[in-house]
Amino acid sequence: TPKTVVELLSQLGVSLTTSSINSMVKNLSKELVMEMKMLGCTLLVSYVYDNVNINLKHATPTGDALQGTLIHLTSGTMIPL
Repeated sequence: TPKTVVELLSQLGVSLTTSSINSMVKNLSKELVMEMKMLGCTLLVSYVYDNVNINLKHATPTGDALQGTLIHLTSGTMIPL
């Protein structure tokens, strides 16, 4: 969530501060990493990988934008059996 949106919601009393949200996400991520490691040790999990290719075309091409517009990513998913 963009910082300005979080700050607006915070001022309206609807949301927490940006730092509180970031801290919460960091703590949840740490917990999930530990759970994933424990699940991986049981060998009752399957791993799925997928390649993603994204072409970032520019609305107005410039000299340096004509090259390197293709991005290659790999995503991974852990599926409990």
